[in-house]
Amino acid sequence: MLVKIPLRFALLLFSATAVAAQYPQPWTDQSYHQAGEFIFRGDEVMTVNVTMDPFDLQWLLENRGLEEYRKCDVQLINSRIHESYKNVGIRPRGNTARQALKNPWKLDFAEFVPGRKVHGVQKLNLGSEASDPSQSRSTMAYHLFRSMGVPASRTHYVWLTINDGAVVQGLYTSIEQVDDDLVDAWFGNNDGVLYKCRHITEAANLTWKAPGTAATYKEMDGYEEKLQQGDFKPLAKFIAFINQTSALDFNAAIDSHLNIDGFLRALAVDMVIGQWDGLWLGANNYYLYQNTRTGRWEYLPWDLDQSFGMDYWRYPIIGNYGTDFAERAFKDWGKNGYGMNGVGQPPLIERLLSIPEYEQQLQRYVQLAAASEFHPSRSNAKLDRLKKMLAPYAFRGAFAATAMDYGYTPLSFEQAFDRPATYQSSHVPTTWGVKPFIAKRTQVIQRTYPRPPATPTVRINELVAKNRRGIVNENGKHEDWLELHNFGAADVDLSGMYLSDYAGDRGSWNIPTGTILAAGEYLLIWCDKQNQLSLHADFKLAAESEGVYLWQNKAHRHTLIDSALYQNLSDDQAWARDIDGVGNFRVAAPTPLAKNQ
Repeated sequence: MLVKIPLRFALLLFSATAVAAQYPQPWTDQSYHQAGEFIFRGDEVMTVNVTMDPFDLQWLLENRGLEEYRKCDVQLINSRIHESYKNVGIRPRGNTARQALKNPWKLDFAEFVPGRKVHGVQKLNLGSEASDPSQSRSTMAYHLFRSMGVPASRTHYVWLTINDGAVVQGLYTSIEQVDDDLVDAWFGNNDGVLYKCRHITEAANLTWKAPGTAATYKEMDGYEEKLQQGDFKPLAKFIAFINQTSALDFNAAIDSHLNIDGFLRALAVDMVIGQWDGLWLGANNYYLYQNTRTGRWEYLPWDLDQSFGMDYWRYPIIGNYGTDFAERAFKDWGKNGYGMNGVGQPPLIERLLSIPEYEQQLQRYVQLAAASEFHPSRSNAKLDRLKKMLAPYAFRGAFAATAMDYGYTPLSFEQAFDRPATYQSSHVPTTWGVKPFIAKRTQVIQRTYPRPPATPTVRINELVAKNRRGIVNENGKHEDWLELHNFGAADVDLSGMYLSDYAGDRGSWNIPTGTILAAGEYLLIWCDKQNQLSLHADFKLAAESEGVYLWQNKAHRHTLIDSALYQNLSDDQAWARDIDGVGNFRVAAPTPLAKNQ
């Protein structure tokens, strides 16, 4: 029986061991915000009508493996827009999914009209979700990644009709393109290299291949550079570091090459949802971006439908790959995936998790992900809303029964959320219903997954980003400030811990040696770039959409202790926890060095 934990209690419990957020969603980016308002509207189904030459449509269906666009006209209709566009590019997309009866499509508004975007969007990636009878797995997976602070695409649903709908008409999931706009929104820059990594003829497992030059990886079909004219030198250098450095050098320098916190969060979500098509098991369908602000690599997930109990393999065809992902243990979770030819796991993950502090942080993030948006007390309600919204569209139009992959029908959709209720290895590809998978996976993680040591009991408790009439510093100035609080029963030595205002940077301002925060006490730090003074950080707080991060000291590998993410604070508004040290953040009146109101 599933142990029921009240959601609020679960979140408070896990807030004492790991934080819930990394990068904040970039709503202050104009294009990102506009796309969210007009295109990525997750609570409705957008109508997309495509008109094109029937000969061109037939040619595309007969030549699905090619990357060639044909012209079409497109009409977009939802509650905010009713618009038409001419000379739009259209082609099939995806890898193996191109051969499905219901294949995915890509629409590019700038293919024949350079520079054109529609409400901040250049391309619509229309995923067919041909193997998922619930049509919900991609949407749920992307949502969970974003809720854990991992930069990930947004989704919405589309009712697509091409010409009269006799050949193509059905429900599709539109997935936000990973491109220069997306990385700029999330990271504040887009002048780094961006690699799309796929398992085509060779797995993109970041294993070194002789002679290891830029040309070596450029010639592989598993890596494709998207932004910098095919520059593969950074990737070659990163792969060489992963594979050829000594253990001592790797352990000392990996955090200067990789945003480890973000990567561990992504691995945690993979483990929770049983996502086997990313780097870890499949060495397939993910992106790497080199963030030029930090020089570190960022991991972005992609193509997430193979999750929540999707399994094409019957145990034990390839090692232990294909076992019940709801029951899969923490130890050796990612070994023997098809991306490593049944042996081991990608060297980056193998070496990273050999470091105890990083493995323990992964354990914290798995527990946190399972207790938050994935938990049945939240995910079931979201699934119910999706089911109600999609029921009039799922497996109707041109795609149902004998015209649809796996013979799916509206009844298949209706049953897919609850059936199979237990693992069925012969029920390929959906060995679980979505809800039973979530319930069982939550139970397994709560009961059997390791509980790592608790992080120090110090938390970001309150901050003011626009201090106009409040307290003043020793120079008599109204400056931004934040407050730390020790909610534990023992003193905490803050020496060497870091504070920063950017998630990809594991350390910016070092808390001075000898700073002790007594049990139950508060510490105020000025955020005014006057770091030559004691307890004055080297950054200011932005009034809109920023995060503040507290990192462990070097001895604990700068793992993240806590974060506070906020948006649009007004003059003299505090962003404060409702329960000191462990509660949720909300807008409040400032209470520096005192209990929050």
